[in-house]
Amino acid sequence: MNMSRISTIIVLMCAIVAAGATPLPAQTQSPGVPQEYVPAQAPPPLPEAGPRPPVPQTPGSPPRPPSHSVQTAVKKGEISFNFDDADIFEVIQTVFGDILKVNYMVDPNVKGRVNFKTISPVPRDSVLSIMETLLALNDAGFTLDKDIYKIVPLGMIPGTTPKVFVYPLQNSKATHVASLLQSILSGTGNTRALPVQHRSSSSTPQPRTGASVAVAGNGSLVGPDTRLLADEITNSLIVLATPADYSFIEETIKKLDTVPRQVLIEVLIAEVTLQDQLQFGVEWLMKTNLNFKLNPFTSQVDVKGYMGQNSDLLPDTAKGISGFSFMATDPDGTVRALLQALASDSKLNVLASPHIIAADNREAKIQIGDQVPIATSQSTQVGTSNSILTTIQYKDTGIILKVKPQINESGLVALEVVQEVSDFSQQKVLGTEQYVISKREASTNLVAQDGQTIIIGGLIKDRTNKTFEGIPLLSKIPVLKYIFGSTTDSTTRTELLVLLTPHVIRDHEKAAEVTTGYMNRLKGINKDKKIDEFIKNNR
Repeated sequence: MNMSRISTIIVLMCAIVAAGATPLPAQTQSPGVPQEYVPAQAPPPLPEAGPRPPVPQTPGSPPRPPSHSVQTAVKKGEISFNFDDADIFEVIQTVFGDILKVNYMVDPNVKGRVNFKTISPVPRDSVLSIMETLLALNDAGFTLDKDIYKIVPLGMIPGTTPKVFVYPLQNSKATHVASLLQSILSGTGNTRALPVQHRSSSSTPQPRTGASVAVAGNGSLVGPDTRLLADEITNSLIVLATPADYSFIEETIKKLDTVPRQVLIEVLIAEVTLQDQLQFGVEWLMKTNLNFKLNPFTSQVDVKGYMGQNSDLLPDTAKGISGFSFMATDPDGTVRALLQALASDSKLNVLASPHIIAADNREAKIQIGDQVPIATSQSTQVGTSNSILTTIQYKDTGIILKVKPQINESGLVALEVVQEVSDFSQQKVLGTEQYVISKREASTNLVAQDGQTIIIGGLIKDRTNKTFEGIPLLSKIPVLKYIFGSTTDSTTRTELLVLLTPHVIRDHEKAAEVTTGYMNRLKGINKDKKIDEFIKNNR
């Protein structure tokens, strides 16, 4: 009996021990409760990676599979992009979803392709501005509304509707600025800018479809709806553009609408009588007797090589001079002192001393002289009177000076000079009276510093004069004048000299200074009180 109890106790103890070693049954999982599974060794997470936030899908925009054309790399807060003909939706999904991790929604009308690659990584803060540019190239943009970025076409974004802006120009012509803007803003040169034609409201036709004044070309810096018109009457630019495009256009206009540079050119045109020491020309006298520095700048007129010391060759060489044969500078006023000495000796005749202001790259012209009538053709009208019809053309004669300056930032002035001195010398009878016009003309290119005097010369002319001398009273009798008088022929040689001194005018202060200086010189010549009043009123 005792043995049976002991056996029973041993069996119970073994059962208890066996029950403690048996694992607990698996717990049942309620439906809808997620279960987390942790592997023995999880792989390291990707940089900046994490679960995507829920993306609200718009109707008509099904999920699209990823493409190999979209590649990005994130390292230390900097991002590299490589979009190779990628779909715009994939680019949006990568940037807004994977990189920025923000909520976004895409309008189904946003379509396009993206080609963009960064050579070096860009900061994370620049991603949004880069995306704005990429979307703009596909006529799209985004707005932030309650923590959701809405990617929609540009026309649906508030503030991107084109508006009309008017910019009045102060210093430049509207047509000129419009022509420059069309080259700057248009990527392919398809932009056209036309002046506005002012008409009454009753005669103004209705605008036609497609009859735009300015159209931005493909790849331009502004939107496709940008229009540009030039109003010549008000000298204004009328711009139809979005506020963002107009801000860019306005900055460009401000840089173009600057005060044009001008130059005041003092000109002295004189004739020197060549005799005595001047028989070979002014250049020879300055070369032999004065410390004269030749200008190294080249001229359109060939420089004659008669500057040598061989006097036997000088007369023959000097006879062949035609055109400006030399050009030089006058740094210390030596040449001007020589001209003053010649004037005091009655060997210098000043033909003109004009002052002319010319704008940069604009031609200025001075003409002092007459218009001589020239008969170009004759015809006889058959009829009762048999009259002769003569066609007359007027020819400009006298002193004609054309100057076209080009000014650089350092104050160096390049001048294109065309000088003409002409007059009618005598009359010949060829059916009718015709004038023979004697003309001396030359053109040259020269370069001078601000305030530097340039001397050009070498235009030599031989003039034959007939002088009748005789006994007073008796020499005036028609039949006996050749007995009591004689005719003497004399030849006079003259050389034309032109002195040019440019003064660069960069602003209004310099212009006022030049004007005041010129008025003071007039004041010294003429003591009229009206000049004093004019100077005071214009200061």
